[in-house]
Amino acid sequence: MNKVIEADFFPRESKLEFSGSIARSMVEEKRRILIVDNDHNSTHLVKILLEKTGRYLVLEENDATKAHQSARNFRPDLILLDIVMPERDGAK
Repeated sequence: MNKVIEADFFPRESKLEFSGSIARSMVEEKRRILIVDNDHNSTHLVKILLEKTGRYLVLEENDATKAHQSARNFRPDLILLDIVMPERDGAK
């Protein structure tokens, strides 16, 4: 018997059909987080702490001009964005 799972935490697909153990493994899929900040030490520390939980796949971007393309390629579930950055800030 197939179960239909509808949840807001499946950003890439809104309706998924799975059975038992497959559904559980998909729920445990690592969430993608993009961290954008010009302070490399801060982004690296947050990346290490989040990935250590085993629940997240984290990409750090320290160049604001490259962050937009990184977001398009990485397709994160969440973006942690510093809005005060040199050259181009998070508000633009």
